[in-house]
Amino acid sequence: MRACTRQIAHTADVMITIHADTLDELFAEAARFIARYAGPPAGDPDYPVDLRLDASDTATLLADWLNELLARSEIACAALAPYAVTVAGSTLTARMRATPLREWRCPLKAATYHDLRLERRNGRWRAQVLCDA
Repeated sequence: MRACTRQIAHTADVMITIHADTLDELFAEAARFIARYAGPPAGDPDYPVDLRLDASDTATLLADWLNELLARSEIACAALAPYAVTVAGSTLTARMRATPLREWRCPLKAATYHDLRLERRNGRWRAQVLCDA
């Protein structure tokens, strides 16, 4: 089954649920979600970005990952699409491709830790992240 993301309406916030077969794919799908909402592209993918994050646990790593992507994307005015994402315990390494944007339009401000969930059920990973908008 392909990875997928669904946006759920929530008062003043955006609840994101992510489903994937593997943890690596779940984190990659989270990055694709941010990239889709970043804004209109100004050209082709331009340069690579290597990232490494550590957290106290894997759920916290997911929220930190989203916040890192939001911050870097807005500052660089670029959408960061995943090329390779690896999650090992509570450490993430990723190679991203940055695509310059005409303007930053992402309505998300930050991922929160409120109602943060990451679980494996029936062989699939599921995450829930509440974001400030």
